[in-house]
Amino acid sequence: NMSSLKSHFQGKVILVSGGGGSIGSELCRQIAQLGNLGQLLVLDSNEFNLYNIEIELRRKIPGNFKILLQSVTDRIGIRDILQRYKPDMVF
Repeated sequence: NMSSLKSHFQGKVILVSGGGGSIGSELCRQIAQLGNLGQLLVLDSNEFNLYNIEIELRRKIPGNFKILLQSVTDRIGIRDILQRYKPDMVF
């Protein structure tokens, strides 16, 4: 049910890896529709795809998301992101 799903995500920091891709961007759209997030972190290694999802998200959750240009194969970079933002959930 939608209300329990919303309460589960409320105030949480959510990281979506591959957030610019087809599946990742759809996850971002659906998570953004839940509202009341702590923050949505959209991570991808493709700058153009990140730009596209950023434009779309600005209309849905202004100010509640962060775009992160990073490869998941960069262990040090990913570790830094996890330490800095401390996501509650990672997709």
